[in-house]
Amino acid sequence: MNLFDKISDKISGRFGEVLGEILLPEDIRVSHERANQAIQREDYSAALLILEAAARTRPEIDRTHYLIGLCHFHSGNFDAALSALETALTLREDAATHLAIALTLEKLHRISQAHTHLQHALASGKTSSHSNELESEIRHGLARVYLEQRRADKAIHELRKALRLSPEHPEIVLSLAEALLEHGNLDESRELMLSIQGKITSKQALLVMGRIEEANNNQAAARRAYEGVLQHDAGHREALIGAARVCVATSDYVRANEYLLRALEDASSRERTDIFVLLGQVNEAISNFKTALESYQIALQGDPHQREALLGAGRISLRTHNPTEAADFYARALEASKEDSAREARLGLGKSRLAQGDHAGARRVLEDAHFSTEQRDPEFLHIFAQVALASGDPAEAVVALREALYASDDPAQTALIQQELSHSLARLRPNWIMPETLDNPADVMQALMQLRDFISQNPQLGQFIPPVHALINQLDAPLSIAILGEFNAGKSTLINAILGEEVVPTGVLPTTAHPCIMQYGPRKAARIVYLDGQQVEVSFDAARSLMKSEADLIERLDYLYPHPELRSVHFWDTPGFNALDERHEQAAQWALEHAEAILWVLDANQVLSETEFDRIEALAAGNERLIVLINKIDRLGTGEERAAQAQHLLQYVDDHAGSHTAGSFAISGLKALQARKNHDHPESTQLLEESGFEPFWNFLDEQFIQRSGRLKALEVGRQLHLLMDEIHEFGRSLATEYKEYGQKIEELRDWLHQTENEKPASRAQHEAVELSDQFDFVITGVEREISEALVRRGTWSNKMMLDQQDRVFVLNLLQERLESVLERSRHTMLKNITAIETELADRLGALLNALSLQDQRAVNRRIESFFDEVRILKLLLTERVYGQLIARARGQIQAGGPSTMREIENVALDDRPSRAALIRELVPGPRTHFRSALTQWLEEFSLAATRFCDRLQRDFMLLELEARYRFDFSELRQTTPSDRSPN
Repeated sequence: MNLFDKISDKISGRFGEVLGEILLPEDIRVSHERANQAIQREDYSAALLILEAAARTRPEIDRTHYLIGLCHFHSGNFDAALSALETALTLREDAATHLAIALTLEKLHRISQAHTHLQHALASGKTSSHSNELESEIRHGLARVYLEQRRADKAIHELRKALRLSPEHPEIVLSLAEALLEHGNLDESRELMLSIQGKITSKQALLVMGRIEEANNNQAAARRAYEGVLQHDAGHREALIGAARVCVATSDYVRANEYLLRALEDASSRERTDIFVLLGQVNEAISNFKTALESYQIALQGDPHQREALLGAGRISLRTHNPTEAADFYARALEASKEDSAREARLGLGKSRLAQGDHAGARRVLEDAHFSTEQRDPEFLHIFAQVALASGDPAEAVVALREALYASDDPAQTALIQQELSHSLARLRPNWIMPETLDNPADVMQALMQLRDFISQNPQLGQFIPPVHALINQLDAPLSIAILGEFNAGKSTLINAILGEEVVPTGVLPTTAHPCIMQYGPRKAARIVYLDGQQVEVSFDAARSLMKSEADLIERLDYLYPHPELRSVHFWDTPGFNALDERHEQAAQWALEHAEAILWVLDANQVLSETEFDRIEALAAGNERLIVLINKIDRLGTGEERAAQAQHLLQYVDDHAGSHTAGSFAISGLKALQARKNHDHPESTQLLEESGFEPFWNFLDEQFIQRSGRLKALEVGRQLHLLMDEIHEFGRSLATEYKEYGQKIEELRDWLHQTENEKPASRAQHEAVELSDQFDFVITGVEREISEALVRRGTWSNKMMLDQQDRVFVLNLLQERLESVLERSRHTMLKNITAIETELADRLGALLNALSLQDQRAVNRRIESFFDEVRILKLLLTERVYGQLIARARGQIQAGGPSTMREIENVALDDRPSRAALIRELVPGPRTHFRSALTQWLEEFSLAATRFCDRLQRDFMLLELEARYRFDFSELRQTTPSDRSPN
């Protein structure tokens, strides 16, 4: 006998006792007794013959039709049973008949109609003498209906009520265990099943036990339970499907396939869906992807929202390189998934969009999932890193991979993550290649262009754009040769000698702090360049005057001269070292550092002082770009004496500074100038020879002027490396700053956690208790108002009453005071949130002031997004949390207020607790729905704040990585120009 039969037996026995109180005709009473005896023998055909004859004789007897329906029910003829029972119901309505009809409708799978009759049975069964037992059966029936409708929470509610009415009813315990299992309460479900062990051995009990063990991952016990059912009923589809599930979980795919094929015979639509999902999993496990996909698709024909089928079809489509179809399956699975079970769908959708090349879409899906919880999923992070890397964001990939490495406990996964982390770090570094040598103008220009493009792609490096452009211009410009030396060494005379006339005035520079640049011009002129950028072209005489009168306003002096050598070479005449004015030193030092070639002029009477030697020794690439000239040898005497002293001085220079120079010469700049100025004079040739100028000039022309391109490349390359060093140091400094900002955000996160240190559930519970206490105070006040308003109905009556105006006043007063309490509570909650916002804004304001304008904009966008989210949360607090409670209060007062007022009038005047209890029925309890809603809201706010800090901290972590690795040029600088030989 199944559960329905047992219930029907109990009802039929009880029904006879109930109707025994009604006087029946003797012949009908005898017929009923004979029919009952046949029913007890399970001879339903004989019982029907007796009952149908009685019905023909006296068709108005409802019990006859009820017993006919019972016989048809036991015979499996449910349509006929329903017809007879409905006839009985039309003759006399009672709870037992409604329950019998509901049981019959259950057999006919007409669940909605069964639910209606059970509700009618519950309403009419309260007058029965067996109301407790009858109500227990009705509620048990309602629970079965709710389970069929997948409403386990309602089923649990009804079954707990049924058990209070029938505590020793094992079948109700079994149903409750099943409902709890559906609701996810595994422990309580298992305890209930153990409590009825031995009291009930039905197939249903075995099925429930199998599902419990399966849910507890005790697959062996689950399989025994399911196969225990199959031993008694080899075709039991639910047991076959359950056993197949266990076999799939334990990789016994052959037996799983056997069970599933048996279960397909006569399976219902819903069962076919479950079967084909499992068939898909079986075939997927054995790599039979085509059949697996077909199975999943058949399952989806039965239920387009079947989550496991959608996930399985997504996995196979992705595995068989059909990412578009996979993305569709995963997107549908995500829609069908609850928030806490959407992991695989999000992960699959992210993988599918990555495979499609939709990096932005994949990033959105994975990022939302990543920040939706404080838990870090290494697989999510790993895929997110792959998406970031594919979309050209190696810094994001590095951060994600580091988090994944920290979260992973799988050695194989950890090894793969470490490998990809190394690759991502390599991608983060500059991705351009420096030429092997920097002595070729084309190679240097290529390096400069790469650096310029790199800087333009990284806005933090904007300050380095002008120096790069300056180097590019410098490489394109004529060769710069600086004339350096101690004060009054004859530098201006040397330049005049090179040009063949007195172009540079002597005796001017020692009193000024300005470099003078000799460059080509279409005519002789002097161009004064002022500090404010203004340029004035004047005569040489005017220039001499202005250089004295406006010395503090002038930056430099350009001498323009139509000399062919000046088309490819610029000469920088500088103030001498050891001049009286400190600015002279600064100008000379600048030229020493920036000129591409240097002519160091020494006075023959003071060759290589200690200061000069130190400067020459410190000069970068001196052996490539420095010529030492011992000037004024005309003061060393004449003839052989002068030649010997000059040679002695040259040897001295070579001994002390030879390794730091490209060459050294002894000259007389004055005699060379005289010879070149008066080249037509008969003595010019002898003067030129005595000056020693020609060997120097030939060397300068061959080694510097004719090789100006290589020299410029060397010098610009040297400065390029210095600039790269500067960028590298800037990156390190910036990385340190970003790291400090990240630590400040960590401190902010800790502060938020301390501010919200009470768990949402505890805080909501506290607020609910506070509200409940305040509601009690309101109820007490309203009850006092009612007591004062109650008046006697008449002179001789003790009956107390309220007039209509008082009733309306009391109900309005109750509603207004409840709303006032809730409004104060809401205002307090919002005030706390606003205080957090204000403190947060203050703390972030200090941080923003320390950031660059560009970083300020990025952080501001993040802050504004968070405050927008908080604004929405505030609205939700008003509408969903407090608004729903206010609406429920209004609804209960409006719906139940009038009847409650009438009940209050029937309460004794001094029975104030009873009146308060009646008022309390109009007030919704804040400890249930409100507490749950507030808990959820507090969790959302806490998650939003944590997510904001995480994202902001992640932003600074990304910036730190960018600065630390992207601006690291150390691997690009394996050699420097000064290391190269002057070939």
